[in-house]
Amino acid sequence: MPESSACRICGGDVVAFMDFGEQPVSDCFLPPGSSAPEHFYRLVVGACGSCTMVQLLNEVPRERMFHEDYPYFSSGSARMREHFQGVAERFVATDRGGAVAFIFELGCNDGVMLKTVAEAGIRHLGVEPSGSVADVTAARGIRVRKDFFEESTARAILAEDGRAAVIYAANTLCHIPYMGSVLRGVRELLAPDGVFVFEDPYFADIVRQTSFDQIYDEHFYYFTARSGGGRGRPPRRELGDPERRPAPHRAVGDTRRLV
Repeated sequence: MPESSACRICGGDVVAFMDFGEQPVSDCFLPPGSSAPEHFYRLVVGACGSCTMVQLLNEVPRERMFHEDYPYFSSGSARMREHFQGVAERFVATDRGGAVAFIFELGCNDGVMLKTVAEAGIRHLGVEPSGSVADVTAARGIRVRKDFFEESTARAILAEDGRAAVIYAANTLCHIPYMGSVLRGVRELLAPDGVFVFEDPYFADIVRQTSFDQIYDEHFYYFTARSGGGRGRPPRRELGDPERRPAPHRAVGDTRRLV
């Protein structure tokens, strides 16, 4: 009988359809000669029969994945630099990029997108939990808060910076099992006429391109337009203006209102 668990979005039944067995945590490389134990977890992916969200059945603690020595820097890819500069220029060119605007990025990595926003003189802030990555961001003159984003984080940012005209997240939402707290935080921080824009791997392309390497511990959720549209528990949300981007395994959603 297939393994099942409760959906982290709606509480429905998630039935496993692929088991990759025991896997080491990604991006946690032991130095040569180290005798430290390596953490393994069981990598099983399933789909919810109620809200259709594809997700992992087992969660790796976030501190194990996004740690002080996290090795991935988005700016290391020329393709990503070009992509994120284009995203930032779109924000800056709209009326949401005015002098009094506040643009917030959830999971800003090394500030590759916010760099263009900062150079345009727009008030901004990024949240990044990986210590060494956040330090690089700060060294580039970009405002960054070294923290995980959730509802309590949003309240603290709101008290200091006010509401955001734009909240952006690239390849970040899919990393976060506690989606409810994150979306409540977004609703708390977003201005009434603001936009929440997110980019995440598109499950249909993962299947079509047999990109099994996209299924690993950091990617907890695998979105489609249907599952990303918010059929689960509150806070309910409306998905508007979805774009299928040319970058591999990536889709964009523009959530204009959180209800």
